[in-house]
Amino acid sequence: MTTPTTTPMTTPAPAGSTPADMSAAVRAAQEVHTLRVEVPGIGEVPLPSVDELAFVGGLVALGALGALEWPLVAVLGVGRVLSHVHRWRSLAAFGDALEHA
Repeated sequence: MTTPTTTPMTTPAPAGSTPADMSAAVRAAQEVHTLRVEVPGIGEVPLPSVDELAFVGGLVALGALGALEWPLVAVLGVGRVLSHVHRWRSLAAFGDALEHA
């Protein structure tokens, strides 16, 4: 009996691009999804993307209206934050790997 093998699909880099260019693209993608607000006396404060803020606002509204219990709201919110932290760390590690390639 043979086991199926999979070959990872790779997309060739655009002609003339270097790993540093790709890493810069990864950082640019991170910046696009981060809002920055200037707060007097504190300075610049980074906020999540508009999509993330909408998700959190929706959770809070559902909890306040009683459509969801607060423990469920907390679990969904923490799960969302943890998944985004993991995604950004993975993206940063990918960018670092491209820089050192």
